[in-house]
Amino acid sequence: TDKLDKLAFIEPSAFSDPAHAILFSIPSKKMYKLTHFPSMPNQFAWVNARDAFIVGFKKQYSMLNMNGSMLKIDNTSDFELHELSVTNDGSLLFSSDSQSHFVEEHNNPLISGSSEVLRVAESSLIDGAAAYSNQGNRIAMLSDRRRKGMEVWLIDKTPTLLNSDALDIQYGPIKWSPDDKYLMVLTKQQRLASINIATKQVTYLTEDGEIVLAGSWGTTSNTVYFSKLVGETFQLFSLHLPDNSASQLTTNGGYFAQISRDEKNLYYTKRNETGLWKMNTQTKEH
Repeated sequence: TDKLDKLAFIEPSAFSDPAHAILFSIPSKKMYKLTHFPSMPNQFAWVNARDAFIVGFKKQYSMLNMNGSMLKIDNTSDFELHELSVTNDGSLLFSSDSQSHFVEEHNNPLISGSSEVLRVAESSLIDGAAAYSNQGNRIAMLSDRRRKGMEVWLIDKTPTLLNSDALDIQYGPIKWSPDDKYLMVLTKQQRLASINIATKQVTYLTEDGEIVLAGSWGTTSNTVYFSKLVGETFQLFSLHLPDNSASQLTTNGGYFAQISRDEKNLYYTKRNETGLWKMNTQTKEH
């Protein structure tokens, strides 16, 4: 959730219910069952504006309140959404699989009172991996509309191409820097790169020949976290961009990392291993 002391997750049940939602209090380390589900959800996202969660099943989406009650969202029975993200004003951003691919923005009728769907980008072979900027409603997305492979486009009133033809982007998540000045992408050469929104200049964040898979920004645009293959295991690194100095943070595996807003803890996963880990940034204790 947006509260630093509460974490929610879905887990399978060993009993009659296929799955349930758990609310975990970090300070007390106590768990509370919010509700059970008739099947395992495939989408679970926090909605700041409602202090609740969007829960998605195959073609039905519901709102899960903090008291455990579920409310179905009307007019979503025909949708199968992917890479769902939610804005503070209640809009849902998603990519939709169909014979043609486009990115759409869907108003949540429980918040806005309407179920209007806005076509963000016209169809190409693949339009997707869309991401809102941190401030405002600018959207960046990957598209192959020029048939030159994956490219980054900025969607405002009209799509604007951001990257050069030399940047060979791999399809996957794209991430805005905290100040919205840069976009992070992963290339097919397994290198992280950033694109300056204003100048369109490309800067490689990791070295050629390194196998890097997952990257994220710190609380400022000066720090990047990424996973790199060391031997046979992906380990977690931090990169200080002003002096281009990298530090290895894990020795027992690390994949995707996210820093807490107060910068006291780094949460991370391990590739092909269940569980969530936390590293204290002051003591380095895992």
